[in-house]
Amino acid sequence: MADPSPVEPNALAHQNQSDRTLGDDDNADLEKTLARATEPFPVVVNLAAALSASGADSAAIAAVVRLPSEDLARPELQTALAIANWHLGNRDSAQSIVRHLARSGATRANAMLMATVYAQTGEVDSAFASLSRAEWRTDELLNLRAEAMLDPIRRDPRFVHLLERVTSR
Repeated sequence: MADPSPVEPNALAHQNQSDRTLGDDDNADLEKTLARATEPFPVVVNLAAALSASGADSAAIAAVVRLPSEDLARPELQTALAIANWHLGNRDSAQSIVRHLARSGATRANAMLMATVYAQTGEVDSAFASLSRAEWRTDELLNLRAEAMLDPIRRDPRFVHLLERVTSR
């Protein structure tokens, strides 16, 4: 059976009792911020990541689905949807998104996105497999070191080895 491509985010948002949704004040603030943004895409990507990291995964999904459909197909938003759905317990939907992203190629950007999904969903071996598929440049070392979404794998010896390998180039 073929996976949907891209995944329809409205069908993925399952409410979790401990999860916070966007309230009226939040929606008004988001609307004001998006109206002022010359490019709303990065605002929503960062907002979704922050909401998901704080346990407000339904709110993250609600923020993402405000963007136009052409933006929803972008890997950055698909990553945010996968992580939020995983946290909400919707594992099948999250894994469907991950499979879709995996088919999109192994560029450095996609490798980082895939690694963040895998790190956030506890699939440590897959996170390292994704990171190892890209040829990292020395100037990208800061991105690898600073990406907060990789925190769950940072203490793994393979992460230190990856940083050493990039540094030695």
